[in-house]
Amino acid sequence: MPEGKTLHVFTIRDKNGKVTKTKEFYVGTRTGKITDQEGKKVKEMKL
Repeated sequence: MPEGKTLHVFTIRDKNGKVTKTKEFYVGTRTGKITDQEGKKVKEMKL
């Protein structure tokens, strides 16, 4: 974890309220990752 950064986690839900993806990123940085609920698809992202 980058020093002094705050981790934000967003959950993305479908219309039934089921969580489909989890999006994490550090405040003040331009990097993060998106994970689907099966944990298979992890995408590092540059925002």
